[in-house]
Amino acid sequence: MTAGAVRMALLALRQMAIVVLLASIAAMALLVAMQRRVLYPLGYGSQPAPAAPAGFSGTRVRTPSGDLLVWRRSGGSGRPVLLFLHGNATGIDGIVHVTRPFAEAGWTVVAPEYPGYPGNAGSPSEQGLLDAARAGWAVARQGRRSSGDVLLLGNSIGSGPAIALAAETHPRGLAVVSGIASLAQVIRTRFPFIPDSLVWDRFANAATMRRVTAPVMIVHGSSDDLVPPSQGRALAAAAGTLPIMVQGGHEIIVRRLVQDAILDRFSIP
Repeated sequence: MTAGAVRMALLALRQMAIVVLLASIAAMALLVAMQRRVLYPLGYGSQPAPAAPAGFSGTRVRTPSGDLLVWRRSGGSGRPVLLFLHGNATGIDGIVHVTRPFAEAGWTVVAPEYPGYPGNAGSPSEQGLLDAARAGWAVARQGRRSSGDVLLLGNSIGSGPAIALAAETHPRGLAVVSGIASLAQVIRTRFPFIPDSLVWDRFANAATMRRVTAPVMIVHGSSDDLVPPSQGRALAAAAGTLPIMVQGGHEIIVRRLVQDAILDRFSIP
């Protein structure tokens, strides 16, 4: 190969490297710009509120994120309250399914909907989810209920507002299923090229967990490939307890075995 041919080949390789670099930067920029739409897949589209399922009614609570919809199902007199903070791809049908054992046991069920999700204006964010949790807390405490009557249950992305709310109140207890210790860490395992500084919603839940004084129960799937089991173990370590590892993946909260275990753990004051 002549010297001229070598120079041409090197130039072509250099140009190809530049194209690959620019494409990678563009892909990263797109992921960063779209991160909330990926994180909150049901949080966009101005969807109307679904019809209330049997036994449930919807009420609205004014928050910094707007007037947010809170679902409520009344239970028996003197029975506790479950305040459920759902995962990012769950709607009212999932709420009904997960909370059924508590409803059957006579508990009142409260489940706030996040900003931008069906029935709510706005767009979701870490702060918006916390605003929804506080709205749910206000509804759960109606009737001058003691904070000790209210159990917080956070699933997946809902672990963030559940842990944050538990840190600023003193509930009956806090149960976390498939929870996140640090969203930046989770994202790093899938997209190692995205710097932590570009993750808008941090959900540094393990750090917040250290301020929770209520009894804590951590349940995580041993083969969870969305939020690694190490995240559940980190949350449990921060809470000073042992995690309950259940065979299964990220959606273990839909299993009656998990629901009943939480109900049994917190049924006795």
